[in-house]
Amino acid sequence: MKLIVALVLVFAAVNGARAEEFVFETGMVRMVIRSDGVISSLIEKQNGKELLRPDGAEFAAVRKGGRLFPASAADRSGNVLHVTFGTSGINVDYRFTAKSEYLVVELAAFRGDGIEEIRLMQVNVKLANAGGLLGVRWDDEFAVCLMGLSTRVNSRIEGQVSLASVYPDFGMQGERVAIVTTPTPRFLDVVHKVEKDFRLPSPIIDGAWAKRSEDVRSSYLFTDLTESNADETIRYAKLGGFRYILVYSGTWSASLGSYPTNTRNFPHG
Repeated sequence: MKLIVALVLVFAAVNGARAEEFVFETGMVRMVIRSDGVISSLIEKQNGKELLRPDGAEFAAVRKGGRLFPASAADRSGNVLHVTFGTSGINVDYRFTAKSEYLVVELAAFRGDGIEEIRLMQVNVKLANAGGLLGVRWDDEFAVCLMGLSTRVNSRIEGQVSLASVYPDFGMQGERVAIVTTPTPRFLDVVHKVEKDFRLPSPIIDGAWAKRSEDVRSSYLFTDLTESNADETIRYAKLGGFRYILVYSGTWSASLGSYPTNTRNFPHG
């Protein structure tokens, strides 16, 4: 009898300690973040396909003193997750807003000293292809992208993981990332919509959105164009059928940041 009671108590304790699940949905996916900070599921709703790799990981992290602290506990209040990060002494409020084909994660508030980096989102999906500039992974069927909604959000790919981070040097409060989740054939359409929804730069070339313009698919010549070789470089470009010449920043400018003209290569400015 004592053994049975002990087993019942152990079973109850294990179930009581089981992490609570917080669900966030768009028209395309169902994302689950547990109360232990782990993103445990990202289901493509149309066919029930799990997009995450089986080795689940924490959805967010902070860096302090050169050390990365993954999310360790989360508690939900409406559309806000209150998240703590181990022994870092830092806690962060993340606000989630769901749209039809993307989910916005906003850094609503943070508390704690010594913050070097806050990761708004990190996700490890099992999609074969990667594009670092947009923090996107995709295959023939589906795409998942962490699209920063300002220049202060650093979206990228590190190994298999898509990341979006903010830093105190550039501003963190209120910064946002859009988790774009859509069938691959619609990916650019959704990116264009996000650009318009958040008034992001959305350049047009001869009436066409730049990402769909044939001009951006044309050939261009990488070279150290200078004042002295400009005419000859242009002649080569025409002979080769290049429509554009790309000049390295270290050639036309003297330094990064304010980019003053490199007068050694362009003595007349």
